[in-house]
Amino acid sequence: MTSGATFEERIAHFCDLFGCEPPQLRYDDDEPDEVLMTDDLAGWIRREGCCLNWLVTGDPATALEAYREAYRVPDDLAPLVDAFGQLDKAEKEILLDCVRSNALGGVPFKEALGKAEAEILAHRSRAVVAQR
Repeated sequence: MTSGATFEERIAHFCDLFGCEPPQLRYDDDEPDEVLMTDDLAGWIRREGCCLNWLVTGDPATALEAYREAYRVPDDLAPLVDAFGQLDKAEKEILLDCVRSNALGGVPFKEALGKAEAEILAHRSRAVVAQR
């Protein structure tokens, strides 16, 4: 599926979406409708993070593929992400403190994780008592 918009319309749309200034465009003398790939245009594409394939063809597949690759949770991590999603705000903070103490404080991960587990269980016990 491709967008019917022109190259110039896609640049204008991108600039509207992201609040940036459009690049200066130059056109081929022999093909007046064809935009030239100048150093300035190539630099703008790199600086702004615009998908060249989408800009030229109007096909969003490459941009969508890059987004998916960057943000898709790998299958082996899905259970961990799902479990993290089941924690309440306080439990998430406890677990993040565990990771910080390992990464920044040098606490061995198993030790930090054991402490986090104990703190989460204590937090849950307090929550049960508070509900009574």
